[in-house]
Amino acid sequence: MPIAVVYCPLCDSVTVVDRRVDGKALEFGVSGLLLNSNVLLYDRTDNALWSQIGLGAISGPHVGQSLKHLSWHITSAGEVRKAHASATVVTTDTGHTRDYSMNPYENYFSDDRLMFPVARRDERLPVKARVVGVRMGDIVRAYPLEAVKAMPDGTLTDLLGPSRLMISADRDGGVRVIEVPPETQVAHTFWFAWAAFQPKTEIFGQQ
Repeated sequence: MPIAVVYCPLCDSVTVVDRRVDGKALEFGVSGLLLNSNVLLYDRTDNALWSQIGLGAISGPHVGQSLKHLSWHITSAGEVRKAHASATVVTTDTGHTRDYSMNPYENYFSDDRLMFPVARRDERLPVKARVVGVRMGDIVRAYPLEAVKAMPDGTLTDLLGPSRLMISADRDGGVRVIEVPPETQVAHTFWFAWAAFQPKTEIFGQQ
């Protein structure tokens, strides 16, 4: 399956998607453009822009379409090694002078400042609260990871309409999408980004 693993450090956003649209596999690159402090992708076939947290194409022939979202698991390299001793790792020999052993955004993650503006702010949660955001049809919901970690065994079960959703989180930063209904779009991100793109979102546990 042709996939893309998408990450933006400005909003700590993670998605994994199937790159196929209308039977054609797209290849994506980083445009260098931002929308709501979230980097925009472009596909090399149509030079069209795609929004990760906006959940779809914003220009070109596929405007309004979304890629199929897949389940994912955020974990550490050490845990991967334990579970999959023969797993390969993408090389850090990129031709660029960069220390890949350090996180250049560590200070940015620790406070509420944003490097770039967003269209709207939502104060129901802290700016950089980590959430798993989901959209299934007209249902748009955010699951704060603090609420997930507070569940027995760190696993949260909820219903999206008649269908079940299960996600888990641990104290070491691990997050796993265990089960989501088909056609559900799901992303990990800071609250400010999800709220900017999805203004009608519900927050799990809040009325």
